[in-house]
Amino acid sequence: ARASGALAAISGPMEECGDLTITGSDLKSAKGATLVKSLQTLSEELTNFEQTEEHEGLQSCAEALGDAKLLRHKDPEVKLLTACCVSDVLRIYAPDTPYSPDTLKNVFEVLIQQLNGVRDPKSGSFSRYFYLLERLAMVKSFVLMIDLECQDLIESLFEVLFDVTSKEHGVRVEGFLLEILVGIIEDLDAVPQPLLDVVLEKVVQPAKAEKPAAYALARRVLQRCSNE
Repeated sequence: ARASGALAAISGPMEECGDLTITGSDLKSAKGATLVKSLQTLSEELTNFEQTEEHEGLQSCAEALGDAKLLRHKDPEVKLLTACCVSDVLRIYAPDTPYSPDTLKNVFEVLIQQLNGVRDPKSGSFSRYFYLLERLAMVKSFVLMIDLECQDLIESLFEVLFDVTSKEHGVRVEGFLLEILVGIIEDLDAVPQPLLDVVLEKVVQPAKAEKPAAYALARRVLQRCSNE
């Protein structure tokens, strides 16, 4: 599929690494501080996990990460760490995915919710939210929503990204926001009017004056897409 092919994009080769020390069983049985520690360890190991066709050691972890127990966990730290791990799972499996369409929709819903954390660069957890944004932008994971026909989630993603952008963000954050938005538009056969409206309403009053950062981002999106 067109979108699946785009998911394979990644900047630069990943380092080789050994086997994972965390298993799916560990994630399913762990609770509290043990669960947080297991997810932290898994996230660190997945960071340098090579993109490969061999997923034997990762399959059980991928399944556990896609379960509602972790995706919908009541602990915000667990949900954020799970999202970061899932972003790497999508990278490693690209252009395929270990998840069913229904699970993938749940995964994307949670990823979109977690991107709200990019809003505050002074937050103590911002480094993880930045990592999540970076991974999702680099691998173009969200284009899979096109093949899933998740128009509502695509619109939700656009709304969140325009909402979180801020004049306090650096160039890298702005660039990753732009890449996600443009990446989806470029992969659509035709941009649905409701989605186009989400972009256009940011460049007119009163939104233009109320949220100058969103105005600037929307202008860059329109300029990039008009030049393609």
